[in-house]
Amino acid sequence: MSKEKYFVLDTNILLHSPDCLTGFEDNTLIISSVVLDELDRHQKDKGDTGFNARLAKRLLKQFLNGRKEVLLSNGGHIKLLPITIDALDDVKNFLPFGWDYKYGDNILLYQVSELIKKENADCTNRPVFLVTNDIT
Repeated sequence: MSKEKYFVLDTNILLHSPDCLTGFEDNTLIISSVVLDELDRHQKDKGDTGFNARLAKRLLKQFLNGRKEVLLSNGGHIKLLPITIDALDDVKNFLPFGWDYKYGDNILLYQVSELIKKENADCTNRPVFLVTNDIT
């Protein structure tokens, strides 16, 4: 039996395919509060981007129903990963000099790094994957 994995979704994945939320089998899907904020900003966009942002938000609301983590019928989980104002100093220290610590993608990189550290510290060593369409 394979080890459960964490998949951290970038906003662009949900903007491209909001129905992917149930496509990660019996693994844990991590949605950062940064991604939720970015989806909020895209909801007013025209065309597919706005439609998919609204659909992703609707699906997340339906699945989570006010909870921070939920078990899906396929055996997987969806879990919200918050970022606090206090953590922004940690993000700033994590990033190379000159990088914008308030930029969503940089915060997401920090959160992935912290999740990997936590898994190693807990000795669970679950694989953590950042799922993104970004190429730069």
